[in-house]
This record gives sequence, C-alpha cells and structure tokens, in this order.
Amino acid sequence: CRKQWGSMKDILNLFEKHERLNKLMCQRLGHMLQTVELTHIGSGKRILLANTHLFFHPKASHVRLMQLYACLYQIDIERSDTSAIVLCGDLNSSPLSGAARLLWHRTVRPPDGESDQGTTWKYLCTFSIDSHEDNLDAVCNNIEAPTIRLPDKALFPSLVSAYQVLPDCTHFIHNFAATLDYIMVSENEFEPLAWAEVPPIEILSKDSGMPSEVLPSDHVSLVCDLAFRTKLKET
Repeated sequence: CRKQWGSMKDILNLFEKHERLNKLMCQRLGHMLQTVELTHIGSGKRILLANTHLFFHPKASHVRLMQLYACLYQIDIERSDTSAIVLCGDLNSSPLSGAARLLWHRTVRPPDGESDQGTTWKYLCTFSIDSHEDNLDAVCNNIEAPTIRLPDKALFPSLVSAYQVLPDCTHFIHNFAATLDYIMVSENEFEPLAWAEVPPIEILSKDSGMPSEVLPSDHVSLVCDLAFRTKLKET
C-alpha cells in the first residue's frame, strides 16, 4: 500500500518550508534511477534490478537521504509482490550517513542532541548548489526535521549488503577515502556467496588517487555472487 510510505509527505512538506531545498530538488538536480525486471529462466522467479547515483556534495547528506527514500519508493511501485530486489550504485554516502542508516535501520530520526543523526540535517536550511549563496560555515540551529521511515518489513523487505564485510574504501582521492558504493539485496530472498576483494589502499592511492594508471575509474567496481535462499524448481 503506497499510503505506508508516509515519509514522502513529510519530505514534500520540507520542500514547502525551505525555498533553497525546493529549488535544489525540483529545479536544479537531476535524479536518476534505472530499473529492469528480470525473470529467472526455468523457475519464473522475478528480480527487480535497480541502479542509481546520488548527489555528490559533502554538505548534502540530507539530499541523499531523500533521494534514496524516493528510489526505494519507486522500486516498490515497479516491483511485483514477489520480486526480489537488487539495488546497486554510488550512493556517495558513508556507512555512518543518514542514507546508510535508512538502509540498515529503516529509520532516520530528527536531531535529538544525543546521537550523530543530527549531522544528516546539519545543512538543511543553509546549503545551496549556487556557490555565491552558500556560506561554508553556516549550519542550521534548532533543526525541525521529520523522521524518515521505511514501511513495515511485511510491506517492503529489508535490504542487506551483498558484501558481508563492507570494503574499507571504494573511492580514494587526495585526502579523502571512503566506502560510498554498495550492492544491496533482499535479505529474505538472497544469500551472498562470494564477493570480489577491493584493491588495498596502497593501490588505490597510487598516483595520488583515483583514477590512476592502474585504476581507470574514480570508484572501485563491486562484484558478488548471489543465490536464492529457496530452492528453485527445475524444468
């Protein structure tokens, strides 16, 4: 039931309250989610495969949280009730970010002064994509932000990392290294069997960072083997 995605209304209310946010999300940014539904030959099992690339700016954690929520909402619209989910992409979000918290814990609460969740909304009312409007030192005081919450697990499945141990780093440039890329799969549908190792930091940092002579991209490719948790019927 789409009504269970109640945080979408809260996000739209934020747009009405914050002019800069509304301009950024509705006029300036492009939002991309690629999806395709695959059918396993023989069993007829369906897989909704999705890929996205979230906004990059280091002060836009709140933007990425809302982008990711919208991606998951759209995936729920497009998938059939029995589809397994694979979500891949450059989320530009560390494992401690609000976007990652939404994936792992299903809920991102407003700042309470007692946790790190306030960092997600730190620049909610001050960030602008236009550099001449953006004060690098300006942060929000007395932030009024909603709780962003996924629907109950019975309505939208939990997603887990296909890498049972997250890589130490998937992106390295001068003075910055972080895990920003993920493969997330339906916990109740898939069992991760194996995953490709990420090159060590000595390789990633070669030539001062990525891309380099040995790494043609600024992000590491993630590769994994998955198996369905339930045995498929053979034809």
